[in-house]
Amino acid sequence: MTALVLAAGLGTRIRGIAGGEPKALVPVGGRPVIDRVLNWLLGHGVDRVAVNVHHQADRASAHLAAWHARPGHAHVTLQISRERRLLG
Repeated sequence: MTALVLAAGLGTRIRGIAGGEPKALVPVGGRPVIDRVLNWLLGHGVDRVAVNVHHQADRASAHLAAWHARPGHAHVTLQISRERRLLG
């Protein structure tokens, strides 16, 4: 099963709590929200995930690569799509 995670936004609505972090890396309960989303998807049978990134794309991409390298995640096909501009 395949999933698309939209993580390219600037996070303007959560600017006060994001502290400059990309929206996907903002911790919720001590873990980045993107980790919670990806782990939930894995628990529901998803084995291919595409994630789009834009704001601080290098940081988000590095985090996603580190997540993918963790034990138990190697079977997942992870594709990162860097958006050159936001579509709105």
